[in-house]
Amino acid sequence: MACGATYVAPSVSPSAPPRTFTMSTDREMITFAADRGALIAFSTKDAPPPYDSKIQRADPSTAYSVDFTVVDLSTGKGSAIDRFALSAATYHGGGGGPRRPAGSIVIGPDRAAWTRLVEGAGGSVTGELRIASLAEPGRATVVGSSTEWIRPLGVDAHRLLYVLGGKTEDQLHVRDLDTGADRIVTTGAVGDQQREGGIPGFNAAVLAGDWAVWLDTPRAAAGKIRAVNVASGAERSIDAGGSSCSGVSAGTRYVAWYCAANINGILDVTTLEPTRDVPFGVAPEASDDALIWFTVIPNGRTVTLFRPR
Repeated sequence: MACGATYVAPSVSPSAPPRTFTMSTDREMITFAADRGALIAFSTKDAPPPYDSKIQRADPSTAYSVDFTVVDLSTGKGSAIDRFALSAATYHGGGGGPRRPAGSIVIGPDRAAWTRLVEGAGGSVTGELRIASLAEPGRATVVGSSTEWIRPLGVDAHRLLYVLGGKTEDQLHVRDLDTGADRIVTTGAVGDQQREGGIPGFNAAVLAGDWAVWLDTPRAAAGKIRAVNVASGAERSIDAGGSSCSGVSAGTRYVAWYCAANINGILDVTTLEPTRDVPFGVAPEASDDALIWFTVIPNGRTVTLFRPR
């Protein structure tokens, strides 16, 4: 999957007065560049597929657009999912302001779910969560909307997991894609959004079979993994085994995470019990029915895929 953005490059006079502006970006965007007065932000997911690359480019006076495109890696064929644009009125300078919805997308076996941004009066932005079949992306269903925060987290053949944010409380939702029934899985208080732990950990939850699983502690603290069964409501709290832990990854067989000091965790996706006799190396990631990890070697590293028989 690739997500990109296209813009009109600005014309800047050498004698133009100094100016500063700020654009909103996704949390994953940590690499930036300048281009003739425009600001560029981009990120590439350094993890197992689906691959997610994003580029944003903006300047104070021109609009920008965002495209969601899904690429079938076996055929190279791309399918346009959605495209939307926001004007320069949506830019908010100064930094440190309240969060707003951001464009994001997740892919399941036969569906895509994404947040589409809609511009309103005075540069306000509303996020619309949509879901559609990959075969017919134009026939999308609007699941919900928010001016605070709304984001898809995972989708499989029958369920959509997403977060709906508010000023004081975030809600983790699951939607039955067969019946349309929608219910709240859990809630969490919203604190200082500029501090670690100010946003509930389930904002980065993954859908692992019948479980929503996430890291529920700040990275510097002793890690705790929390899981809620989206079918029964049963809850689990699991010791991550270390501190400074990564987010959780999930496939069809395993749930995985890793912490500082080369401490790793691998669980069975059905029982959430530790697996036995499963080899793994540095920073294991669960993907599809396999585990992926890397091993540092002189002048580089190797990447290994383990798939049980």
